[in-house]
Amino acid sequence: MKIIIFGAGVYGKKCLYFLSSIGVTVDFFCQTYVEENQYLKEIPILDISRLSKVEENKIIFIAINNRSIVEEIREKIKQEIKGIINIYNYCDLRPECDLVYEGQEFEIRIMYDYWNTYLKNSKLLKESRDKLCHGLLAEDIDKIDRIINRMAGFIVDKSLNCDIYTLEEKRKIYLMEQDMFENIGYKIKGDECFYLYKNYKLYERCFEANVFYYQLGMGLLKNTVQIKEKNIVDVGAYIGDSSIVLSDYTDRFVYAFEAFDGNYQKIIKNAKLNNRTNIIPINLALGESSSYKSFYLRSDSNTGHGMIQRKNLSYRDEIQVRQVTLDEYVNENDLDIGLIKVDIEGAEREFLYGAKETICSQKPTLLISIYHTADDFFELKSMIEQWGCGYSFRVFQPITRTSFLLETALICEVLL
Repeated sequence: MKIIIFGAGVYGKKCLYFLSSIGVTVDFFCQTYVEENQYLKEIPILDISRLSKVEENKIIFIAINNRSIVEEIREKIKQEIKGIINIYNYCDLRPECDLVYEGQEFEIRIMYDYWNTYLKNSKLLKESRDKLCHGLLAEDIDKIDRIINRMAGFIVDKSLNCDIYTLEEKRKIYLMEQDMFENIGYKIKGDECFYLYKNYKLYERCFEANVFYYQLGMGLLKNTVQIKEKNIVDVGAYIGDSSIVLSDYTDRFVYAFEAFDGNYQKIIKNAKLNNRTNIIPINLALGESSSYKSFYLRSDSNTGHGMIQRKNLSYRDEIQVRQVTLDEYVNENDLDIGLIKVDIEGAEREFLYGAKETICSQKPTLLISIYHTADDFFELKSMIEQWGCGYSFRVFQPITRTSFLLETALICEVLL
């Protein structure tokens, strides 16, 4: 007997993980039309004509979240494929308790060395955890403790248990996935082809949930008036996705800093596509000094390029980029800054050194990624506290099916 998943997209992958979690081996994926020799997770993808030649009895899970299309496919399968034992609609079967975590490779392979120092030293871990949690709201302390406990499970206990989410977290993930599924589309307008999520447009299908659905944690902010009236600095703007979202929160300008020229060119195109004339792309790195710096390009991803070679990640090239400090740029251009968002692959600490004058004098709201290393996770809050700027802190944790640590950020806000 063969187990087949019809649909090799988002829900096909979810169905695979669900079936694997209960010990079911999937033999094939299937779609209406597929070119030869295509695979997903090393499982062959067959088109429906090739599937009809598989002689064994078959159970088929339809992994498509559109009821009218599901019924059309169900009828097509009945008419064209013999030996069908049963057909299930996976999207009707999946209860909340079946949502499993799919990103454990990130913690086990990439984050192991960073976190093991803390997790193997109970005294250091407790002191670091208590310092991080000091002054935080109870719900943010709960987020911190869940992250630490889950990291300990993967790294110390080497647990492969992937049913790690609470029912409330699972509910939130399902709501997010449904929203993203229903609102991401593709459009051809004249000579242009692009993807859409609600009113946002990108030339690549790159709508990250933490940016577009969770809005970078902006919903957690209390003091948005000063942001609306001042400029925003986007450090590590990638292809302009975060800059496009942030441009909705200011009547002034978003200064989108991106060191890698390939991504900088995409910021220009995506800003124009969205008619965001208040986005100013800048092909510079921001750091602790003004100089030329080594910049490393990932070999296995279009994201994750940066100033630091992180452990257990592969890089294809090293280039030189020009770096300035934010303090220098702000002073030279006489800028009033209301918000700074920083996601630069583990170089956040160096950026903060070069932005201290601006932060202490103007007290902008900060959205700082703290997930790249355990040192960042535990220590960046304390570093900013020591500057005595009067910040209050929140923790932004945009959980998804593949992440409970990835994209976690520290929100720093001066409440007047």
